[in-house]
Amino acid sequence: MILYGGIDSGMDGAVALVDQYGKCVRMYDSFKIDVGKGKTKGGKKKVNNIPETYSMARAIRMCRAYARKRGHSLIFTLEKQQAMPKQGVVSMFKIGLSYGCWLGCLDSFKIKYELVHPRTWQTKILKDARGTDTKARSLNVGRRLFPDVPLPLKGDHNKSDALLIAEYTRRMDNGC
Repeated sequence: MILYGGIDSGMDGAVALVDQYGKCVRMYDSFKIDVGKGKTKGGKKKVNNIPETYSMARAIRMCRAYARKRGHSLIFTLEKQQAMPKQGVVSMFKIGLSYGCWLGCLDSFKIKYELVHPRTWQTKILKDARGTDTKARSLNVGRRLFPDVPLPLKGDHNKSDALLIAEYTRRMDNGC
């Protein structure tokens, strides 16, 4: 049996593991560390966060252990990140840092992985979803395809994205 892992590599990312029948068998959130407080131009306090690589590595390690214990193969797909027009330098640095941490975790555990551009998996998986808000569309499709996975909050789009990336990989592997 093959298990398909999907990683939403954003700052609020997540990891999902789906079996060959399209059932979610594992789900992990990505955590962040507060590294200090500063002030914005408006005088409001802000907290700078960086990805916690330990939680990332732990999620990957637990997925690998789950697969090995059952004698299953494991294939991961990581959502590719890139600079976006009009995106702030600090936010792009944080996204790149998170992306690099995920790459490092997968490489360090010698796990086979592929990269997928967000538009590629979204075109295949979200094609029947209505609306223009990609996060809302992802949640709606995630709730429909994985009714056993609790995705009650608007902020659960990271989990939904991870699930849908894993589902995208499963479908591509099976020629769908």
